[in-house]
Amino acid sequence: MVALSHSLGALSIVQADSAFYKKLLTIAGNGGVGVIVFFVLSGFVLTCSVNTSGRTDFMAWLGFWLRRCFRIFPALIVATLFCALILSMFSFTHVFEAGSAELYHYWQQGISWSLLAGNLLLTNNYVNPVTWTLEIEVLGALFFPLIYCIGKSSRTAVLLLLALWIAAFLLTPLFSYARTGFVFMFVMGLLAHDLGRWLTRFSVTTLKWLAATAFMLCCLSNLVPPAKEVYAWVREAVLAMILIASLTAITEEKQFAVLVHRYTRFLGKISYSFYLLHFPVGMLVLRALFNIVPAAVLLNHPNFWQLVLFVISTALTILLAAGCYFWLEKPFMNAAKKFWSLSFAAPKVSET
Repeated sequence: MVALSHSLGALSIVQADSAFYKKLLTIAGNGGVGVIVFFVLSGFVLTCSVNTSGRTDFMAWLGFWLRRCFRIFPALIVATLFCALILSMFSFTHVFEAGSAELYHYWQQGISWSLLAGNLLLTNNYVNPVTWTLEIEVLGALFFPLIYCIGKSSRTAVLLLLALWIAAFLLTPLFSYARTGFVFMFVMGLLAHDLGRWLTRFSVTTLKWLAATAFMLCCLSNLVPPAKEVYAWVREAVLAMILIASLTAITEEKQFAVLVHRYTRFLGKISYSFYLLHFPVGMLVLRALFNIVPAAVLLNHPNFWQLVLFVISTALTILLAAGCYFWLEKPFMNAAKKFWSLSFAAPKVSET
């Protein structure tokens, strides 16, 4: 959804019928919703991880943070260096006739060491624009021990925390540097566990319809924009929580034939690297289209060419992301687990 969203913002739309069809395409390419589901799902999965370990002492949380660093930063570093390499080899400041105004929000300053360092430290997202979400992911990991402990001690307290956090989010400028407001979605991910347990009382058919309805309302949310964008983020976070909770309330794996298929699992495994790499690959493919296809052709059929951009860049990104996952992400995740188990894990106590 995020990749399609970025592809649909590449070309200028000058005809009314093209604008109409682009709006329909954004139902499937609602990138904002994809990001929201990512945040809520992060809170849900992190809760699963802590529940599985069964430990909440300081050393356990230290291991938790270590694993998050090994999970997030290796692929981030490689993807950022890949973007920097592209910026050092090509100029993206040339104005192409068919390019959208949104396209020229990116990569207009070339590359410098300070910009590269800022992106690696997550203080800016110029080199790889999608990494603004990783700043929130890191903040979510830092706050998560507090969120988890409050949630386990008192559901009333965690609901109050959620309400206060949402209020702060609504009052803070959406894309200010104080992005801690987004962390309320991690709280919703934690609460999705309780909601999922409550939903188990309903039939599988009802749960499937509930999940499908929540997902479709998420996708359609672009068609009914609220007065303020922050209201949409809160509304869609609630829908994402319902979607995740209703799916997890279905305990029979055979009900998830599509979701548990090996190809779907493969895409899930490489999805983080895909997310990090799809933007630079898309920019390279788009540059090639500008050089090969006449501007008049691109402007006459912008949605067709944006779909071509999406298909080609997605195929190439899947190949790169697979290599990044198997040769980088997976080894580092295994190394983090092994390092922690050998160095810091609590020793087993004999029953005798």
